[in-house]
Amino acid sequence: LMPINISLGLIFGGLLTACVKDREEWEPFWSGVFASNSIWMLVRAMIG
Repeated sequence: LMPINISLGLIFGGLLTACVKDREEWEPFWSGVFASNSIWMLVRAMIG
């Protein structure tokens, strides 16, 4: 199972796609957000 914070983020992101006309315009931004979150999870795993 996924942690609740990741689940809520995915649900919230899915709901936001209904409010945006052109999703492709926002893809680079959200790719950066996802990448930074992945890096942060790796750092937390290394720290302990």
